Amino acid sequence: MAVKYQKGTVYPRGKKVKMWYGRYTVYLRDERGKEVGTRRNVPLCLKAGTTKWKAEEMLHALILKETGLPAKVAGVIEDDSVTFRWFVGERYLPMRKGAWSPAYCRINSYEINHYLVEHFGRIPLGQLGTFEIQVWLNKLATG
Repeated sequence: MAVKYQKGTVYPRGKKVKMWYGRYTVYLRDERGKEVGTRRNVPLCLKAGTTKWKAEEMLHALILKETGLPAKVAGVIEDDSVTFRWFVGERYLPMRKGAWSPAYCRINSYEINHYLVEHFGRIPLGQLGTFEIQVWLNKLATG
């Protein structure tokens, strides 16, 4: 089985009795050795009395049991060594610059580095939240 990232999707289904179902892909090798993805649809639980996030947790546990790999939750960074400065310089700008015109790239890179990286650069990405950004925006608007 290939090591592939997935977290699956959860959706309700049924007419009289609604249930949460989960859909995910399992990657296996066929007889020729070629990797083939197989979609799985599994019933999880009754929709009544179960929230969607609880059904998603059930699906993640099922994926972990079958594939042996955890279903990654997007946006969770547990390493404090990744700072905002590193993220902008090594991930965000290289990914976005390709679609920018030269003039826009020069202006946008300057503004991101001058306003955002200068203020939030030393903060670990896991500790940077909407509250800190909102306080900074409020100061910027009044000052």
